[in-house]
Amino acid sequence: MSYFPFFMNVTDKLCLVVGGGEVALRKVEKLLLFDCKIKICSKKFCDGFYKEEIKSRVELIYHQFMDSDIESCAFVIAATDNDYLNSHIYDLCSEKNIPVNVVDDINKCTFIFPSLSKGRNYTAAFTTEGKSPICAAYLRRKFDELDGEKLDNIIDIMYNQRKNAKRFIRSGDIRAEFLKEVFNALVYEDGDQKESVMLANRIMKKYIGGGK
Repeated sequence: MSYFPFFMNVTDKLCLVVGGGEVALRKVEKLLLFDCKIKICSKKFCDGFYKEEIKSRVELIYHQFMDSDIESCAFVIAATDNDYLNSHIYDLCSEKNIPVNVVDDINKCTFIFPSLSKGRNYTAAFTTEGKSPICAAYLRRKFDELDGEKLDNIIDIMYNQRKNAKRFIRSGDIRAEFLKEVFNALVYEDGDQKESVMLANRIMKKYIGGGK
């Protein structure tokens, strides 16, 4: 199998998670970092689902999965300990072209649930194509050793400088050179966000003031 890492807009899209155990809970906790709507179907739920920060943001459905539960869903995650039920959910979603992930069964996944690192301005996803979730988690932990707040601030500054570059620098090659110089300067400087903005603006003046 070959998996391309699409990043899909899930804002207000409905996700169904089938299962009420710890595995399902971990998937829900990651999904809550995004803006999708989540409903979880199970006859019973582990204690973690009753935490206020979870229960107040999801819909708990207290019954065993029914075929009608997938209606209007943008994607589905099957996280039960019932192989027959998981297979049925996979077959049902496949028939209706609904993306589905069956936890711990790579042969019944039309999408992979990666190991995620989420910042204010970025999302990093790590996967080993389902071969070793432990290795994917290791890659994510190594990424998390970066300064996430600094990275978020750099992205904000780069976004604004990119708009400025489009406005003031006509040459595409020079724009690319400018943005690369700004990024490298921001990565290696140790100032706060205000100082970083001033640094980026000084570089911009060099490019539009005749220095480049």
